[in-house]
Amino acid sequence: MNISRFYRTETIEYNLEFLTPAFLGGADQNAELRTAPFKAALRWWWRVLYGNSKTPEDLSKEERSIFGSTEQGSLARISIIGQVPPVKTNGFPKGKSIPVSSNGKDFFINILDYLAYGVCSYDKEEKQNVYNRSHLDLGKKFVFSVSLPAKSKNEITTCLNGLFTFGSIGSRSRNGFGSLYAVNGLAQATYSEPWTTASPVGYPTLNSRSKLFVTKQNYDTWEEALSEIGSAYRNARISLEKRHTFNRRGFVSRPIEHKSERIPDNIRNQRSPKQFILHVAKQKGKYSGRILSLPVAFYEKDGQGEYNKVIEDMHSYLSKTMGEKTGEILKLVEARP
Repeated sequence: MNISRFYRTETIEYNLEFLTPAFLGGADQNAELRTAPFKAALRWWWRVLYGNSKTPEDLSKEERSIFGSTEQGSLARISIIGQVPPVKTNGFPKGKSIPVSSNGKDFFINILDYLAYGVCSYDKEEKQNVYNRSHLDLGKKFVFSVSLPAKSKNEITTCLNGLFTFGSIGSRSRNGFGSLYAVNGLAQATYSEPWTTASPVGYPTLNSRSKLFVTKQNYDTWEEALSEIGSAYRNARISLEKRHTFNRRGFVSRPIEHKSERIPDNIRNQRSPKQFILHVAKQKGKYSGRILSLPVAFYEKDGQGEYNKVIEDMHSYLSKTMGEKTGEILKLVEARP
């Protein structure tokens, strides 16, 4: 990491690599390393980390002042040095096999294909799951540079740490695809927001109900780490209710679509992105998995009570199958792993 000063502007550089396939689609759906997804991810993590301490009006005003709007440019200027070639795949090895059902038939699929649903779909002619997008090659390093005003350095650095520590970019990023690794470490930051006492709001934020779960062991490959957290999340979700019912699972994420199942209209048609963020991390050549929960104030007021119970049940299941490391959230955001 290299930090330089030019007048009142500072530039922070990170050497990055992707730990899991990143589906960053261009116009032709082929993977391409661009700045736009990084800008969007940085903005999203700023809301996660700072969104519960401001009114909606102040939040929107401050967000525009830092990241720009149609009327003004962003204070943070992002550039990427280097290229990462796209790679096509017909599937990923070493993923766990999980049981699924369709049209009354039970069979097994790779958990990685399950997590990649949307960029991966079943081809009837080839009789297998096929990926319709290429992804960026793994292990190829590139330089990610951010030029920013000195007064905004701490907040933007904290957001970058959040992205590199818990998040991912691109399609299926909440399922762990597009996880990034800062080869030269993270910049130190100070995160002073009162998240441990803050109540959930209408969008994902770090708050008093948030929890962090980490795999109990490290793995030799990213496939094993992502399979472990993907299976843990899926099993926790399935454990919420009996098979062929979707009322409680609909509180975790919406919409839910299943051709052969009767799903309530509000769950089939309304949108509520899941608040459980999957991420693959790397340390000393080994891979681990993390799941960060970011509970919200549910948008259906009459469903808030059931939503809270669902989140508690998800947390309970994950704490039994993974290690709970909630107390390390602040340490990971601020420190240099």
